[in-house]
Amino acid sequence: MDFSPVTVDEVAKILSKSPAKKCQLDPAPTWLVKNASDVLAPVIAAACNASFEQRKFPISCKTAIVRPLLKKRTLEPNDASSYHHHHHRIAIVGRRVARP
Repeated sequence: MDFSPVTVDEVAKILSKSPAKKCQLDPAPTWLVKNASDVLAPVIAAACNASFEQRKFPISCKTAIVRPLLKKRTLEPNDASSYHHHHHRIAIVGRRVARP
């Protein structure tokens, strides 16, 4: 699978549209990354493009925190079918690369 290189403008646009969600795996708060996007977008674009060229994804971006999430508060928490199948949080850069 080949990926097209990303531009600094594309990364800056993606960062500006990113929700202000946070994850304990993020090295910096999302608001800070968004506010510093003029400095960080070129670095993130270069890292993504290097990853695409080398066909390697950084191990630090392959980590997720998986937590069970009840479908409704009224459901039985001891029943596995009461939970959504996949609920995970990944670091902001990993989210943006995974879902451009």
